[in-house]
Amino acid sequence: MTLAELQQQLEARAKLLNDAGLKERLAIVASNEVSAAVKRRVFGDGIAQDGSQIGSYSTTPARFSISTPGLPKQYPKSKPHSTRAKKTYYSESGYKGFRNAVGRQNQKVDLNLSGATFQGVGTGVAPSGVPAFGIRTKEALQRIEGNEERFNCVTVTPNELERKAGIEAALRELKFILNID
Repeated sequence: MTLAELQQQLEARAKLLNDAGLKERLAIVASNEVSAAVKRRVFGDGIAQDGSQIGSYSTTPARFSISTPGLPKQYPKSKPHSTRAKKTYYSESGYKGFRNAVGRQNQKVDLNLSGATFQGVGTGVAPSGVPAFGIRTKEALQRIEGNEERFNCVTVTPNELERKAGIEAALRELKFILNID
């Protein structure tokens, strides 16, 4: 490589580094990596931020609304003369039984029944205007805070490995952009 070719290559890389969209692109890559890792850990594996199981589902008999959006309709097992018979599902085995009845796993808490919380967590735009991982809606925030209080653990806050994975993904993307092996 000649000195002129090297200079041209360095100038091209400097131009890329000064590109206004580079910071945003790297932030998107990093936040998507963190989002995927957190969602897999929480909503797939049922693991809290500290590596412990989030919890276990209740087996105390209870009634559940049959009008939850996103769930198949379950006809109630309520007593025929009950005024709640058409609006609720009675589960003798509690929430664990209700989850089983609607076709969801019930061996570990995974905070994923209708998918609303899963959809409310992910990449968005931070107040600074840069893409970032976080909780997108107030409703999702309320559900997450309630579950964290109920199960006494931190759930969707990224752990150190997830943060490092985001940084590594951004570095891989930068190397790709700059054509560095």
